Amino acid sequence: MKALFPVILFNLCAIQTLNAEPVKFGLGLNSGVEHDSKLKVVELDQVSEKSDISLKLSAKLKADWQISDNLNWSSSYLYSTKNYQQEDEYNLKLNQFSTNLTYDLTASTIGTSFYSTQVKLAKADFLKLNQLSFYWSKLLNQDFYLRLSSNFKDKDFANLNSRDAKIMEQMIDGFYFFNQTSSFVHINLGISNEDAEHKEFSNQGFQGQLALSHNFKWLELDNTVQTWWKLSHKDYSDDFESNQTREDKRQVLGLEWKLKFTPQFSLTNKVEYADNNSTLASLTYNETISSIQLKANF
Repeated sequence: MKALFPVILFNLCAIQTLNAEPVKFGLGLNSGVEHDSKLKVVELDQVSEKSDISLKLSAKLKADWQISDNLNWSSSYLYSTKNYQQEDEYNLKLNQFSTNLTYDLTASTIGTSFYSTQVKLAKADFLKLNQLSFYWSKLLNQDFYLRLSSNFKDKDFANLNSRDAKIMEQMIDGFYFFNQTSSFVHINLGISNEDAEHKEFSNQGFQGQLALSHNFKWLELDNTVQTWWKLSHKDYSDDFESNQTREDKRQVLGLEWKLKFTPQFSLTNKVEYADNNSTLASLTYNETISSIQLKANF
């Protein structure tokens, strides 16, 4: 079934191309700085006591094709870099390709998407991540939006085969819109199962998020303020250290303010505080990440 679903959608795409609209292209450019109080490589369970400021740059090319009234295809290519002032061993470079196909049914929407991401750490090949997703969504009474999704991920490390893994996630998202749709509450719940090459890295996880967003006018400009709380929990299937079963918990509080100068240009300020607790002492720590970013969309 997982392989059949995209075939059905792409066949629908081929049937309906006669009434297709022209493909629309877009370009997004971002630049900013970020301060992290604890430099780390999460995928390797490495956390340092060092802090640093990084310069973040990214460019994203987007394409959107309204094939028919019901069928839409979109795709994008993202290139981004993150370079620290002093600790260049944490520098990141990312290349990501994505494609998405949706079909509007009478009262709901179905879709499938694929992401392929390649990451370099300190200029060396580090990780390749592929994700295939299937989802269903529905708008209820113009106030509530529901989305169910299944994600299938494949992690492939360049030099750490023991951490290669296949991950299956089940997610549910709910959005409640109010204040004439200028505000909404978002609730996310999800479970995951990660099957790694070495059992010590296999785990079962749970995640949740509660977020509030509000749009308003200030100085005759469009403003958006968002705040959120995230919770994640992972239980590992084997002893990570002698006679000790690993368990990781993470809570995050965040706040973001976006100031939109024009339809094309905006400024985003963001701060997050994270509390990490683990049965491994080296993975128990607190951190604060703050950033400011200028965005342009054409």
